Amino acid sequence: MRKITMLLSVVLLAACSKPGDTGNSCYSTGPVTNLLTGASGTVRYSSGIGKWTVQAAVAGTIDSVNVYILCSDPAASFQVDGKSVKVSGSVKRSTYKPSAALAGVGYLSLEWTSIE
Repeated sequence: MRKITMLLSVVLLAACSKPGDTGNSCYSTGPVTNLLTGASGTVRYSSGIGKWTVQAAVAGTIDSVNVYILCSDPAASFQVDGKSVKVSGSVKRSTYKPSAALAGVGYLSLEWTSIE
């Protein structure tokens, strides 16, 4: 029971902390590393990041997910937590580092061109 309480405390602290931004709106750095075209994902608002994100399963894995931090907010009709979407755009590495990293979760920045 004590281990579960400790784990929950770490997760809650991670969700409540917000590291300093690097001077841009989506923690992006470096050149474009990938282009997404119609990738399926789920819209989530991350209070820890302070941004809308799209979470997408990593192909070929059973439990890995990429969290794409959106560089600009989507239209209001897409600002619905849990909404399934298809997203396209340019992916860059992200400088965002959660205070408590979870295995199998990667953070990337996305300059989206379409969300449907």
